[in-house]
Amino acid sequence: MRIFITLSMLFCISTVNASVLLNASLNQLKNDNKLSFIGRAYDQNSGDLLYSEEHYFINSAHHSVIYREPTGQVFAKKQVIYNANQNAPEVYQVNHRNGESINIHKKDNEYLVSYQETPDQPIKTEAIKDKEALVIDAGFNKYIQTNWQLLTANQSPSIKYLLPTRQTTIELEIERTSCKESNQTCFLIEPSNWFFRMLSKPLVLTYDSDSRKLMTFQGKSNISDSEGNYQEVVIHYDFSPEAAL
Repeated sequence: MRIFITLSMLFCISTVNASVLLNASLNQLKNDNKLSFIGRAYDQNSGDLLYSEEHYFINSAHHSVIYREPTGQVFAKKQVIYNANQNAPEVYQVNHRNGESINIHKKDNEYLVSYQETPDQPIKTEAIKDKEALVIDAGFNKYIQTNWQLLTANQSPSIKYLLPTRQTTIELEIERTSCKESNQTCFLIEPSNWFFRMLSKPLVLTYDSDSRKLMTFQGKSNISDSEGNYQEVVIHYDFSPEAAL
């Protein structure tokens, strides 16, 4: 069994409302001028463009992501809904490449994690306790920014990262690592357990030291291809005004 670590994400909403959010009009998002930045994912080996991510912030609690093929065709949508725990948002994702769906819904002191690999497979649901240091999806970026001083002081805290496809958590360690550029701050993320380290490659996140914005992500993608495989990618994020054009 391989352990896939992806990066790749606040108030509670019902599953019905999540469906409405996932079917939100792309034109409405564009017309509202909410596009904040774009990520372009490239194959680590060939350098080929695999897909792009359009990130929209409807408001401070609602983060929408649209995934596009290199042709421009939309193939997946994700909604990230932040609650009091910014590190552990709710997540609703549908991938039309293979029909995979992920639904992470907060209820009381636990998260109901539902996963469906393909439309012809049953939906599996497990309850995960809202434990200390729990991090979910884009909440990873929130965690880095909130704990910036601790992390840049060469401390190596551990977190409990949710793996929705496995419906469980894995303990990860975050440590500062060297960067290519002097104006960058880089972090290496890998499992605390040595055995799990052997089963997966680490993630490398590169931030702009001044703005603390995520500039590149290197590791396993959080969106699968048409065969259900999670590819090794390098994602470059573009925050320039031209990115929204």
